[in-house]
Amino acid sequence: MHRRESANNPGKFIESDLINAVDFALPLGTPVQVAREGRVRDFWLNSDWFYEGLDPEIGNNPPIMSTNFVIVEHGDGTETWYSHLSKQRFVQRDQVVSRGDIVGVTGRSGWIGQIPHLHFHVFEVLREKGIEFRTIPMTFQDYSGSLDHETLLREGNIYLG
Repeated sequence: MHRRESANNPGKFIESDLINAVDFALPLGTPVQVAREGRVRDFWLNSDWFYEGLDPEIGNNPPIMSTNFVIVEHGDGTETWYSHLSKQRFVQRDQVVSRGDIVGVTGRSGWIGQIPHLHFHVFEVLREKGIEFRTIPMTFQDYSGSLDHETLLREGNIYLG
């Protein structure tokens, strides 16, 4: 479980897990397409902070709002998050987006390590314990391999530094 202070409500914490998150190694400036239709709930594209090192003490303790991201809400209790984007804006809040629409481009924001990447995950929004999010497993139509972190690690498809 990941716990961080809410940027909108100082003193309130948001809990989430990133167990089912996927990092796609992509060159900087790669257009990021929406995986599923929905509505842009929020975005943050103001950060200049990034860390390309491998020290988890630094990478896991960034300044608040250090990663540029776009959140697309799907109307079924799930949201997709697209993180490590540039500051370039492609969308507006409440904009309806369709699969394949561009929501940003990969950039230097947050802890990107030595390999630029898109951090992608689908959250199920849980409201019974305050604001809490849980990632859910996902599949892709054009990829049949495992997205399980342990399997990817065993197969050498996750870079640990």
